[in-house]
Parts: sequence; structure tokens; C-alpha cells
Amino acid sequence: MKIVNQYEVAKIVTRDVHRAIIDKVGQLLSLEAEDKLDLLGRQFIEDTAKESAKYAILSHRWGVHETTYQEVREFSRITTKGVQDFIKQHDYYDSFQYNLENIVLTLVKASASGEASSNDRSLIDVLAELCDISSTGGLVNTWKLVRFCDLAYRVYGCEFAWIDTCCIDKTSSAELDESIRSMFRWYQNSHVCLVHLASTYETLGFDQDPWFTRGWTLQELLAPKVIKFHDQFWEPITSASNDKLGAGPKFSFSVHAPEDSDEDQSCHDDNTTDTSTIMERVSHITSIPMDDLLEFKPSLANIRNRLKWASKRETTRVEDQAYCLLGIFKVNMPIAYGEGEAAFHRLQATIVQESNDRSLFLWEGMASEKSSILARAPDCFLSEHDSIDEDILADSASSLDPTFTFTNYGLRIVVLLYSKDLTEKWLLSLNNIQVPSKEDLPKYRLAVLAYKLCSPVTFTSTFSTSTPRRLPIVMLLIQERILNYVRYRRHPWRPRAIDSSMLAESPCSPEAIFIA
Repeated sequence: MKIVNQYEVAKIVTRDVHRAIIDKVGQLLSLEAEDKLDLLGRQFIEDTAKESAKYAILSHRWGVHETTYQEVREFSRITTKGVQDFIKQHDYYDSFQYNLENIVLTLVKASASGEASSNDRSLIDVLAELCDISSTGGLVNTWKLVRFCDLAYRVYGCEFAWIDTCCIDKTSSAELDESIRSMFRWYQNSHVCLVHLASTYETLGFDQDPWFTRGWTLQELLAPKVIKFHDQFWEPITSASNDKLGAGPKFSFSVHAPEDSDEDQSCHDDNTTDTSTIMERVSHITSIPMDDLLEFKPSLANIRNRLKWASKRETTRVEDQAYCLLGIFKVNMPIAYGEGEAAFHRLQATIVQESNDRSLFLWEGMASEKSSILARAPDCFLSEHDSIDEDILADSASSLDPTFTFTNYGLRIVVLLYSKDLTEKWLLSLNNIQVPSKEDLPKYRLAVLAYKLCSPVTFTSTFSTSTPRRLPIVMLLIQERILNYVRYRRHPWRPRAIDSSMLAESPCSPEAIFIA
């Protein structure tokens, strides 16, 4: 077991490609001319290199003390015999306690003083035996590393394995920056992604496993083409070679009954069961459609729903709420730990630069400190929202320019404003919003942000309209004047579709406004 960098991997791949070419040349000599065409073509070179450099990647929830890059570098100095000698000195009932740093140093010393082992056991094999000793509590997360590497090599035939805890030198800001921005692609290009559910036994506790609540594991679920779920003891949860296959055997998952249920609990077990494929269960837990789980394409499509997928997830660092979504939206921005909530503001601003999707503004909660039109955090996208009909927005009859952009004066966007009088009457008719003072009422304006297409109205069982209704999606703005210039702030009230019949008049002409 040792750390290899990208240049060492390149050397290994080049060596394997050269060997494959030599083998192919031998075949060429025995073939007819027409059979030699493209035998050594580009696809052959690419396939050989990909097979040589294939790697397994781990998705997991970090523990209290994970093996670091600096610690795992010492593993290359450990020998099989050194580990075996250490094990001989202790048994499962010893009371010795080692933390990871001390035990690695001890193994390095034992390896340096002894001769090479004559048996055929691998280093991974004997490290796994060491980690199984119950009293070595400091090796819990090293056991995770060892078991992952063992499965990657023994089961999936991967000579390379990557894990975020120890394959990134976090003391290097440049390497950390590159790693975060490359993470989605690394998971996407992996031969297999092994998921370790540390709070799941077989299928028990699957739904409640904290892995489903972490920010970074969202892209680790979506990006890989091949994924395998394992429980806390590293046993595969299914027998399938790839858990992302849509079809597959049904499994019974334990589902905890609601604590506040009114049903007679004496008639039920503590848990009920749900029978479904593993990815159907994942779809239920995450609210991610099956199509996206099985064949996800990173892009700026479906922005609002993708932000909703992240709305319940947590990250240790507040900046990671934004950084963990870069690959999902296929956007790039500098990494700057220490900026706090400004990271999520920058993510949204970056999306605005490349997309005209107005659903980004359909959120509810606290606004960004830098702009009232953008949300402060992903949890603002948890609530349900109205679907914007892009065809109506693009239709010239709607009179709305679909484009918008950020300026040094705020977001410049074209909307349809309702009159001050109508806005005042509408505000006074609501019960779920705090009515501003009489002096401030004239500052409020209702504005059409987009449109929603609804089903035709049915008046009776025998009469209905055949034309779908076009409902305006409105937001509430507050006007502010700076010198001779007017701009607006978005009110916290969530934008929503309103039946036109509730509004006594049509909006005014389209107007380009600035929202700070």
C-alpha cells in the first residue's frame, strides 16, 4: 500500500499501453492486410489506458479521526512481517490502547528491524487482521481505509483506490482547490464507487443513515456510473454488480413507524417494511427522480429542483454548501474557505451568468446579505414551488424579455409591474403577510416574474374551456430611491402563481428594473 501521484500513474499506464501494443503487433504479423485496419487505432489505445488506470472511489461519512494524507504516506514504510510481529505480541484480550499516530510509528519501527516475510499474505490482509483486534479503537477509520482498498483490489480488480480523507494534501491550498473543483469528474470517471453506510446493518437503518443527509454525498450519489452500497460491516446490501441498474431484485427495507401515529401500536411491530429495489428506495429517501439517479447529466437544467435536492443536506463548513454543488451544475468558481455564506451567493451569481432560468428566484426564507433576490442558503429551496413555463416566457406575446444580468446596481431584469393601488388593495386582503404602515404602502409593488401553465377550467360536467390557463407567477417588491435612481428589494414573501381573477386589473407595460 502506498501513495502514488498522477505522474506515477501515468508511467504505469504508459508501460501497460506499450506492452499491449507489442502484443497487438505480434497479432498483426499473422493477419491479412484488411484485418489490420484500426487494430492499433485510437480506441484501442484509450481502452487500454482506461483499463490500466481504472480506480475505485469511496463515498462515506467522515468519522472523528480519519486517516490523513501525511499519515498514510507512512504506510509505504510498513511491511507484512512488521505487522505480523506486532500482532504476535498482542491478542484480542489485551488492554493496550494506541492512537493511529502511535501505532503507525510502532509498525514502521517493527518493519525496519525485521527481515522480509517469506509468506504470501499481502500487507492489506495483515492490516485487516490488525484492525480486527477489538482494543485498537484508534484504528476504526483505518479499518475503513483497509477494507475499502481490499475490496477495490480483490473484488473489483482495481490497482488504484481513491478516498477523500487521505488522497488530498489538505495542507496545500492549491491541491485542495483543484480537488474540490475536480471532485465530480473524479467520481464520474471511477470504475466503481463503493458507498459505506456506517449506521446501516444489512438493510436495517438504511433510510435513516446519516450518509443521506450530507452535502458532499449528493454528487457522490449522482456522478458514478457504477455504485455499490455496503453496510457498516462492509457487506454488500444487494447481490447486484451495480446498484444503479434500474431493474433488479426487490428488497425489504425497515421503515420506522411515526412516533405520533394514532394507530394501535400493539398490533404492529416497531418497524414496518417496504419492498422495493435499492435505487427506488434511494429515490424515496432523497426525492430525486429515478431518471436522474440512474443517468445524471451535470448541467444548468432543472436548477430549482436540483437546489431542492440539497436543501436538507448539511456540511461541516458553511462554504461547502456551495462548493459541493459545483459539479452538479457544471460551473466553476474559486474556492475561498473563510468567506462563509458568501460562497452560496457566488454560486447563484455564477449560475445567473450562464442561465436565464428564473426558477432560481423561487425560494422562501432569508435572503443573501449581498442581494435580496438571491437566497442565503440551500434550505431556502425546500418548499414547493410553481413550475415556470419556458415556452410562455419565450413567447413574444408574453412581453417579458427572458434575459437578466447582474450589474453593480443589482440584478437587471424585465418584469410586469402592477399599479401601486392594486398592490395596496391586494396587500390589505391578505392574512398571511404583515401589512406595512400606511406611509410605506406606496413603496410596495407586485410584479410578474414568470408564467405558469394550468389546466383548462371546468365549469360544469358538460362545459369546460379547452384553452389552458396562463397564470402569472408574482413576487412582491419594495421600492427604494437613491438620489434620482429607483431600485427594488425583494420581499421575503415566496413568489407564487395567482389566479388572474384575484387581480382586478392587468399589469403595466414591461419594465427593466434593478433589484438590489
